[in-house]
Amino acid sequence: MSITYNDLMQVDLGKLGTAVSDWKRAVTNLKQLETDARDGLKKKSDRARWEGVNAGVTRGFVDKTAKELADLHTEANSIFQVLDDAHRELEALQKSVRTLTDEAKGKGYTVEDNGNGTVSVGVRPQSGADAKGGKDDTK
Repeated sequence: MSITYNDLMQVDLGKLGTAVSDWKRAVTNLKQLETDARDGLKKKSDRARWEGVNAGVTRGFVDKTAKELADLHTEANSIFQVLDDAHRELEALQKSVRTLTDEAKGKGYTVEDNGNGTVSVGVRPQSGADAKGGKDDTK
């Protein structure tokens, strides 16, 4: 499926911008959780003088939890980066297309969506154009 001209012109990128902000906040929060787990929980677990079966289970659980939080942060950051890049690119593309469309309309051209990812650009007949032999003499 391709993005059509009308899709690009009419899409509200605000919701995508909100999603980017939400993911950025999630990345920040996960980074803090990762740091807390690594520098707090894991360090305390590594220094603890636990003995017995429970000690090994608990230490392994703490190590695994700290690693999982690091992995979650990495994945959330990847998702954030993809969404942020897409948002910035779509905003720039939308702005560019809107600017070009406005310039074209200002110069007397029409822009129509063909519905398949392409557009047609035509010349709008000038008002009061003289008709010669039934034909429009618009340049």
